[in-house]
Amino acid sequence: MKKLWSIIFLLFLLVGVACNKDDEPVEQEQVEQESDSENDFKVYSALLYSGKPDVSVYGISPIRLIYASSLWKAGESKEYPIEKNVRDVVKGLETNNNPVVIDIEHWDLTGSEEIVSANIKKMTDVIEWARDERENEKFGFYGELPQRDYWSALKGEGTGYENWVKGNFRLKELAEHVDAVFPSLYTFYNDPENWEKYAIANLREAKKYGKPVYAFLWPIYHDSNAELKGTHIDGQFWHKQLDVCKQYADGVVIWGGWKVEWDSNFAWWQETLKFMDSLKEH
Repeated sequence: MKKLWSIIFLLFLLVGVACNKDDEPVEQEQVEQESDSENDFKVYSALLYSGKPDVSVYGISPIRLIYASSLWKAGESKEYPIEKNVRDVVKGLETNNNPVVIDIEHWDLTGSEEIVSANIKKMTDVIEWARDERENEKFGFYGELPQRDYWSALKGEGTGYENWVKGNFRLKELAEHVDAVFPSLYTFYNDPENWEKYAIANLREAKKYGKPVYAFLWPIYHDSNAELKGTHIDGQFWHKQLDVCKQYADGVVIWGGWKVEWDSNFAWWQETLKFMDSLKEH
């Protein structure tokens, strides 16, 4: 009888070990799937340079932008959206699998509750009209979620920072209507360390909306800087910007170059090519 129980016990142990071995590949597969999703980083182009190449050959996908200038005709008031204009523009979009970014920057989303609520309603109307025309497209707004704020983001605490966070939370209703958020992380100063703090704070706010986050980057200093406007960002600084976005966002949209002649030797472009190559390695 003792021998019988010993045999049963040994069989039980063997079955347990076998089950554990079967479980191990499943756990490893789950880890690999999570890693793959993290490495599915998107790079989109909204480049405007004269004579630019077809960047899609480098794995950079064209993104579609709808500017406010196409949503209102000359002489039309921009206080309210015009449904027919929105529908006509969306109908005319070329078809691809990339997001559509709507750029409307003149409706205040930082003022009183009454003003913000009214402007959120206008923006959700635009999104819903657009989606009604192209129900399978992914839509979002440029630079509105969260509200871009350089100095408040740098503080990381205090009244100004807290008010900025609260203001971003107030836009949650708008975020519920979009498919992705497109925070603006343009460069105001030649200060990589503070740019990184500002970018991370904005990207963390963007992630709170629970939607894919694609950051807008501009390889030229912002026009608000009288000394640096029109100057291209150096390669090392640009490399940092791509790396920070890789860590905290789901992708980037590289914008800009209006009325600028393309040069394949731009330092920022050479760093972009290296970055694209590094994405292929993962």
